[in-house]
Amino acid sequence: SAELEREFFSRLKVKADAVLPNRIKNARFVGEMVKFRLVRPGMVFNCLQRCLDDFTLHNIEVACSILEVAGRFLYRTKQTSQRTQAILDDFTLH
Repeated sequence: SAELEREFFSRLKVKADAVLPNRIKNARFVGEMVKFRLVRPGMVFNCLQRCLDDFTLHNIEVACSILEVAGRFLYRTKQTSQRTQAILDDFTLH
């Protein structure tokens, strides 16, 4: 889990268009992992928050990929519903 998080954050640092498809694949993988409870939801929220902190087109696409895959799961899970709503509210404020 820690290695996956490190890889996700290292990919966020690279801003080149050529790596965007890999970043999106990585984001979708993270989303699938949280749905199957293989990584903790806090890791996904850290990833989403990092995308919000650097609110660029590529990071928006990465965050949307995570939410597309795992957003419904996170929103409908009792333990993560409030935090998911807070992240969604932050997105609408940007």
